[in-house]
Amino acid sequence: MPPADATIPEALHSHPPVVIAPVVHAYAVTIQTVFVWAVPVAVIAFVLALFLKQVPLRDAARASATDIGEGFNAPEPLDPERKLEIAVARLIAKEGRSAIPEIRERSGTMLGIGTGWCVAQVHLRRRHGRPTDMVSIARQVMVPSEVLLPAFREAAAAGYVGGDADSWTMTDAGQREWDRFSGALKDWLSERLEMPLADDRAQIDAALGRLTGRFLDEETTARVRGRVLELATAART
Repeated sequence: MPPADATIPEALHSHPPVVIAPVVHAYAVTIQTVFVWAVPVAVIAFVLALFLKQVPLRDAARASATDIGEGFNAPEPLDPERKLEIAVARLIAKEGRSAIPEIRERSGTMLGIGTGWCVAQVHLRRRHGRPTDMVSIARQVMVPSEVLLPAFREAAAAGYVGGDADSWTMTDAGQREWDRFSGALKDWLSERLEMPLADDRAQIDAALGRLTGRFLDEETTARVRGRVLELATAART
């Protein structure tokens, strides 16, 4: 038999049984030998695995690896600041909503759910130079301003915000309560991301600032785009 025929099943079986019998026997013996040696290797690997130290994933890694695809993707060439932003955003998106009551209780703030949301809107928009009128805030969250106005009036009555629907401002009391809550939020992020609290509080604060700023930038871009579309439609008509 030509040696090449032994590697092609169709060519091998074109020969008489008496010719191919030694070749089939050789394959069978070889495969059996491979499996016989593979069994003890697998047993040894299993025993060694029992002695490996169990190291749980960090919460940030667990939040980002939501499925096999993300968990085994090739690493992205991102700078440390961008990586921190992604980790913070994913962690907040995954656990933030359920963790907010615990964070608020830990902070000791007097802000409730509604008043805290109003104070956050005013603080973040002023921090990034965005308008704090009722119409702009309502447009961002896509809720009629009439629905949001009672909550802002409640926050104003409690002394947390000042001004009126044309321009809300932060009061000293509102800023103090917000600082308490935001401090507890940064502590929570530091714990989940396993970052040294003293060294990386500023990094987390900067990451949160960039994220909120980018979100408000997207809002502004969408509003400008919508206005351009309105003008274009008006010009056509």
